[in-house]
Amino acid sequence: MTDEEFVAMVERDGVRFFIEKAHPISGLVAEDGRISHVGSNGFALMALCIAAERGMLSREEAADRALRILRTFRDTGANWHGALRWITDAATAKQNPYGGGYDIVETAYVTAGGLMCKQYFNRRSGMEREIRECADELYHRVEFDAFLTPNSEVKTDGLAWAYDDKKQSLSDLQITGYHEAMIVYLMALGSPSHPIPPESWSVWTNNYTWLERYGQEYYFCPALFTHQYTQIWLDLRNVQDEATRLQGITYFENSRRAVFSHMAYAKLNPNHFEGYGPIWGLTDCGCPLHQNGFGEHGLSWPWDIEGDHDDGTVAVSAAGASILFTPKESIAFLRHVYGKYGNRLYDRWGFRNAFNVKTGWVDTHHDALNQGAMVCAIANYRDGLIWKYFMKNPEIQEALRKAGFRPVSR
Repeated sequence: MTDEEFVAMVERDGVRFFIEKAHPISGLVAEDGRISHVGSNGFALMALCIAAERGMLSREEAADRALRILRTFRDTGANWHGALRWITDAATAKQNPYGGGYDIVETAYVTAGGLMCKQYFNRRSGMEREIRECADELYHRVEFDAFLTPNSEVKTDGLAWAYDDKKQSLSDLQITGYHEAMIVYLMALGSPSHPIPPESWSVWTNNYTWLERYGQEYYFCPALFTHQYTQIWLDLRNVQDEATRLQGITYFENSRRAVFSHMAYAKLNPNHFEGYGPIWGLTDCGCPLHQNGFGEHGLSWPWDIEGDHDDGTVAVSAAGASILFTPKESIAFLRHVYGKYGNRLYDRWGFRNAFNVKTGWVDTHHDALNQGAMVCAIANYRDGLIWKYFMKNPEIQEALRKAGFRPVSR
């Protein structure tokens, strides 16, 4: 296979996961058929657009599946002021079997996926018209301003991460600093019904940390998924806000530097793990060496006395979803591990979640969030599909304006 044929195969098989692992009634993604990670359905909605665009499903079938997801969250899914749960039963989206409240980050992923469908399914049929209506209803229903809490450092309000229905209070954890939740602030700024004030963007950017890690200077966050998720939706290649203007970069360039720092770390290979170098990239994923079977993996903050969080477990999506920023290097990684591990790591639904170079362990699961990020990143790499449609939403353009984004000065 040529590189382009190989990438098309990975995209196709990854999309198949979101088709075949959907609950037959609700449409929600559930690898085990029972439990759905709510935010992964935002990626599922976009995967269905990819399936229609690539001819994996008829446009009508893809639209039917997307509408099923949107209807479930609208009609039966539990919500607090429009915010959805973090984990839910796949059949109805009513209950989190593990407890917990309502998560504004997961909600933003789903509603952003809805906005993608709103633009993609733009024809006059009754089904596509209902998709657009349902996507709007879900987005307009979210009271982002109900999640505002004071920030003592910036002297304005920022977004709390969640609402605890048992305690009947907002989480003490505020969404601030550079990580995967940037999309949440932009969805909140652009909300037509319950927007947050423009100055709340300063709460988000206030705790950015500019660091040098393994030869690269950038706004730091340890794991690579934090540099990927928002830019699955948003094309930030040629725009800057105040924080990026200050450093003379874009968020796209920031993520590119983060990827190169991970590659440099793997080449240095301080733990002497076999295969590192061609194998690179750390992100949160399933892990056999963590007690609950899932672990944080990433480069460390300079003051972290434990050092880099690396036990030899590598998520395929760390490098795979970085194809947005480093296509040549990411494709080389994917081809290398495909050749090295073969059917142990790659099956009908594409790459499995992760593997451990020290123990030989290979995950039996496909993490829907990481898989979704990689599939959608590949779609953007191939022809900018997600960017092309998502950036058409006037709410998103208004959000970028409120956050102070302007085209890069040449």
